[in-house]
Amino acid sequence: TKRGFFGWFNRAFDRSSHGYANTVARGLGRTKRLMVVYLAIVIAMGWMFTRIPTAFLPGEDQGILFAQIQTPAGATAERTKAVIDEATNYLL
Repeated sequence: TKRGFFGWFNRAFDRSSHGYANTVARGLGRTKRLMVVYLAIVIAMGWMFTRIPTAFLPGEDQGILFAQIQTPAGATAERTKAVIDEATNYLL
């Protein structure tokens, strides 16, 4: 038998493999019980799917978007309003 890390790893892997094989063997002997558990899980997931919100945005979203628009120094109010209107049309 190997010593050190690789020996420990091989022993742990063998224990895990045997444990998995035993669990599968027990499960195959109890298929009706496992099907009931499986169906219960599927039904619970379906119920939760209808109850958990699926929207990307939270329900309290107000639909407001804030933007900062900067025009060159000395720009007139009319020019600033034109830029704001252009940005509004683009975003909406």
